[in-house]
Amino acid sequence: MAKGETIKLAYARGSKVRNRHSSESAVIESITVNDAGNWYHMQTDRGMSLGIWHETDIDGAPKTVAPTEKRA
Repeated sequence: MAKGETIKLAYARGSKVRNRHSSESAVIESITVNDAGNWYHMQTDRGMSLGIWHETDIDGAPKTVAPTEKRA
């Protein structure tokens, strides 16, 4: 992502989304926002934690934006 470029996507808590790398589905449990973007704390439908996904990890992220390598 170029300096100053931001992703204009935001998903709501409770939304079911898919990881663009693993095709794993998960539900957004909570959201953290910082200078690096939106970070989603993910869980299964049954409440098991799946860790943290960056906004670029979600299937709806623009394909021109490279996936994140760093985690919060």
